[in-house]
Amino acid sequence: MNVLLVDAPSDRAANWAAHLRGAGFNVERVETTEAGLESLRPAGTDIAIVNFDLDGIAALADFCQFRRPDLRLIAVTDDADLTRGGAFAMSPQARAVIGGGTPAADLAALVEHYGRPQDSAAR
Repeated sequence: MNVLLVDAPSDRAANWAAHLRGAGFNVERVETTEAGLESLRPAGTDIAIVNFDLDGIAALADFCQFRRPDLRLIAVTDDADLTRGGAFAMSPQARAVIGGGTPAADLAALVEHYGRPQDSAAR
């Protein structure tokens, strides 16, 4: 499964990326929303983990909604307004909203759960 991690440079992002790779995911890590946009232009990413506290997040969310409607997102934020549903309003593709302190193993479980293609027959 191809995972895009869009987060500011930090030990957290490095730890999450390393853990996801260790769990067998193909991870591309970028540090800005602009780089995230460039990485999402070609198809191939199954799920994106995006820090919704970064500058330019609205543009990235809009791009995903209109150009990559199949893409699933996991929003990362420590903003109380976004954790109370604002992230879902900003991006209908958000499947989960997590805090920055989420353990890497929990994030990997979310990626495994939400990143798999949905079975169209089950709908």
